Amino acid sequence: MNFLREHRLLQVTWCDDIREEVGSKLSFMGIYDRLVVPSTPFVIPRLAAHLMVYTPIGRPIKKVSFRLFKSDEEKPLAVGDLDIPPATPVAGTNDEDPATVSFVSLGVLVGNISITETTHWLQAEVNTGDETLQSLKLRIGHGE
Repeated sequence: MNFLREHRLLQVTWCDDIREEVGSKLSFMGIYDRLVVPSTPFVIPRLAAHLMVYTPIGRPIKKVSFRLFKSDEEKPLAVGDLDIPPATPVAGTNDEDPATVSFVSLGVLVGNISITETTHWLQAEVNTGDETLQSLKLRIGHGE
């Protein structure tokens, strides 16, 4: 958590679906660490991305814009602008530690993603108004 006391971080969970359960819990169905398609061209009918932006308590995020990309197209798969409710503080390592980090999260659902032999990854990007954060890339395997 020391890194997060000074820097923002974007974390993305790529999956088939995000469901809200009883008690406002989220369930992620079919989480990907790598996406493999049987052959190309291939169309992914539905893909979800859960974006979490962590920020130091002293650098609150009030508005974000996001974009989802694939490697072989300049045009984003999805875009959006959001006004963010107050961020959720993340507790310290024990009851005596004050919260030093907060986060905002959002789910994005995209459909009919065309994968060709030149599509090698998907990536999310979030602009917080004063900086742009990029996620790690979700690698795409072809017929493996």
